[in-house]
Amino acid sequence: MTPSTAMNSETPPKETSSINDAAGGLELPPSEDPALETSPEPPDKSEGLEMPPIDSDQSSTGARASDTIAYASWQEIEQQITLVNKLTVVDFWSLSCQPCLEEFPGLVRLNKELGDKVKCMSVDVDFDGRKSRPPESYEERIVNFLTSVGATFPTFISQTASDEIFAELELASIPAVFVYDAEGNLVKRFVDAGETAGFSYDEDVIPFVKSLAG
Repeated sequence: MTPSTAMNSETPPKETSSINDAAGGLELPPSEDPALETSPEPPDKSEGLEMPPIDSDQSSTGARASDTIAYASWQEIEQQITLVNKLTVVDFWSLSCQPCLEEFPGLVRLNKELGDKVKCMSVDVDFDGRKSRPPESYEERIVNFLTSVGATFPTFISQTASDEIFAELELASIPAVFVYDAEGNLVKRFVDAGETAGFSYDEDVIPFVKSLAG
């Protein structure tokens, strides 16, 4: 049925039919009522959010955790690291990793103390590839945790499955903290194995970063 046929019918059109009919494929004349105009679709988080500004003031007390979160693949996160142009500390963690949550405040302290010389970032690796638990399903709890510890630095919710990241980085487990130089080269890995087994921010990461930052 075309619009003209509908308008010439003896049966008056139902007032509530326009939106439903449009969804079913009926072409309707453009509405002159601005209130009925179609609003733009909200962005799809699964396609990724705009990256947090890498040159922003991380230690700003007015910053909110939700403003510093972005969705990204590991490849995109690596690209961000190379663009920082300063000493960078990246913490790999997840909500299900209790040691990660216990050590995370150390990154917050490092950021507050050396935020002018060091770029701090965190990468949440809760996503394990299951479609039933997409990356965005963890956002609310991630924001709540970051807010509770006062984190205002960039946090990436990984869109790459955790097993893929672990394989590429040769990680057996988390927590893990990687330190990169100003050129984006990896200079130190703190993992729970080998010489850094049982590492902590206070005893290991912060002193090492201070030695590089000068």
